[in-house]
Amino acid sequence: MERCESEYCGKTFEKGSDKMAVKVAKKLGLPKESLDDMLKKLRSKESRATSKKECIKAHCNPDCKNTIFQAGKEIPSSVYMNASKKMKGKEKGVALLKSILTLTRKRMFGNKTNVLKNSFYNKLPANNVTRAKKQGALSGCTIKVLT
Repeated sequence: MERCESEYCGKTFEKGSDKMAVKVAKKLGLPKESLDDMLKKLRSKESRATSKKECIKAHCNPDCKNTIFQAGKEIPSSVYMNASKKMKGKEKGVALLKSILTLTRKRMFGNKTNVLKNSFYNKLPANNVTRAKKQGALSGCTIKVLT
């Protein structure tokens, strides 16, 4: 777990985030100043802490506990609770988020009760899973691996 948090989320994931920002900026044709601003915000202490926390939840979380990827028939209530806390006072936003999460989960799961294979989302490309594991990831509770 320590290796995942320090190596994968501490170093590898941050580099992947930077690379992704550069790709997005190029695809959108953003000027260099916009890219620099985006990278500056991504590299801020606050943003890195938030990203690391989300990375740990997605990549250092065997069985994807408390995520929409968790096995079972329903989305864990803790997923909704976390969303409600973040969107305090915005009931319409919470309701919209719940419906989006429910639809997303239905698309991912279909009639199944589990979409994980060795703690990684089963539709992730095998080469991405292998690379993430080598870099220290314990799980893949995500639809795309950044690294």
